[in-house]
Amino acid sequence: MTKSKGAQLAQKRRRVLPNGRSAPANERYASIPARLLASNTYRSLTHAAIRVHLLAEAAYTPNSELTLPHNKTRELLHASDTAITKAKGDLAAAGIMILVSPGIAPNRMGGQSNAGRAAVFALPHRKSGCLPNECLWGRDGGPAREGYWRIHCDYLRWLIENLSAHALRVFVFLHATNHTEAGMVADISGRAINHNEVGLTKPTCARAICELLDRDILEFERRPAGRRAATYRLCVKARGGIRNRRPS
Repeated sequence: MTKSKGAQLAQKRRRVLPNGRSAPANERYASIPARLLASNTYRSLTHAAIRVHLLAEAAYTPNSELTLPHNKTRELLHASDTAITKAKGDLAAAGIMILVSPGIAPNRMGGQSNAGRAAVFALPHRKSGCLPNECLWGRDGGPAREGYWRIHCDYLRWLIENLSAHALRVFVFLHATNHTEAGMVADISGRAINHNEVGLTKPTCARAICELLDRDILEFERRPAGRRAATYRLCVKARGGIRNRRPS
């Protein structure tokens, strides 16, 4: 049976260390603070804003400018220019992304055509000197969380492009938990999904969970029984693209 592209990206081969753990790969990983994911500010974001933020995390490259051109973002997210502009504004207002320099629209007046310039952004937790902006989302009354959620950039882009907005939201908030060095795989085992915490209605959340189960991204750890809620864990296919890191 042929594996899906998402499963192939998630199961990229790694070098195994003598202690049996996987060695860090050369591929790029997005590194997102668990404290950010658990914050009330992040939970209040629209679906479009969350997807734009994740796209920025996947596009980030050290020592390079972070740009999110409207045409490419619109193509990837299948969203309107208005929705994308609003999402970027919401992220900047929340301190999740910082506008370094605004974009310049192309000038085609007077028979001349001057190329425009895309806006340049920065991620506070990735850019030195920007950490004070974390107070906008790090001290908003949300639960304290430690560590970083690390996910392979190619796999994150695949999730953004292929999952519905609701399923992607559920998947992200499943990782709003403490991250430790207990293993290379993000430990979400035993996590129950509360639709109120995710910010979805109960039927919508149920459909999103079914989508994640059908795509072999999540699997049941314990099925629901009576009043006992179901708990979930990452499928084996999805574990290769995700790992944990504690703050140094």
